[in-house]
Amino acid sequence: MFPQFGQTGGARSSLVEFNAGKMTAVAKEPGSTKLIVTPDIQKGKIALVRGDDQLLHFQWKNRTTGANVDDYILFPQDATFEKVDTSRPQDRVYVLQYKGSARRFFYWLQNKDSSKDAEQAKKVNDLINATTPPTASGTSARAPGGNGANPGGQLDHNAIMQMLGALGGGQEAAGGNGAPNSVQMAELQQILQHMGMPQGSTLLRTT
Repeated sequence: MFPQFGQTGGARSSLVEFNAGKMTAVAKEPGSTKLIVTPDIQKGKIALVRGDDQLLHFQWKNRTTGANVDDYILFPQDATFEKVDTSRPQDRVYVLQYKGSARRFFYWLQNKDSSKDAEQAKKVNDLINATTPPTASGTSARAPGGNGANPGGQLDHNAIMQMLGALGGGQEAAGGNGAPNSVQMAELQQILQHMGMPQGSTLLRTT
C-alpha cells in the first residue's frame, strides 16, 4: 500500500516485534456482526517501525520467505491492539482495530511463552498512542528542521503534500490508471483527516 511512501525504505530496526500469524475473518452469516476467525498456519512476525516518511508502520512479515506482507500506517491515537475474547482462555487472538472504522486485522501470537503477550500488546499500544516518535532504542526523537515533522512528532503540511505527490507518481509508473485501491484510499483518508480536510472530500470517492 502506498508504494511510494507506505514502505519503510531500507532496513529499519524494529521498535517492537514478536512472532504472530495472520487470521482471516468472515461473517458467520450474511448481515451478521458475528465473525468466524480462522488462523493461517504460516509463521510470521509483527513489527512496528518508524519509516523514512516519519510515520509509524505496523507490519506483518512472513518468517519463512522474509516477505513483508502487511504494512499499515498508524497515526497517534489511530487504532488499538487488543486481545479478543474468544471464550477460550488458551486462545491468543489479537486484533488491530482502527478507531471509528470497520477496518480490523486479526493475528494469533506464536511465541511459545505466552507470559509476555500482554506486555507486548501494551508496547504496541504505547507506540500507537505516543505523540513523539520513539527511536529503535526506545528514546524519543526530537525532529530537526526540514525532516517533515514538528517537535510533537506530527508531519507538517509540506511533508504530507510531498507524500501525496509521491503517491501520484507511483500510480503513473504502475500503469497510469490513477485509481488507487480501497486500502490506499483508506490510508489517504487518514492523512487528509490529519491535515484538517473533511472526510467528504471528493478525493475519497471511488467508482
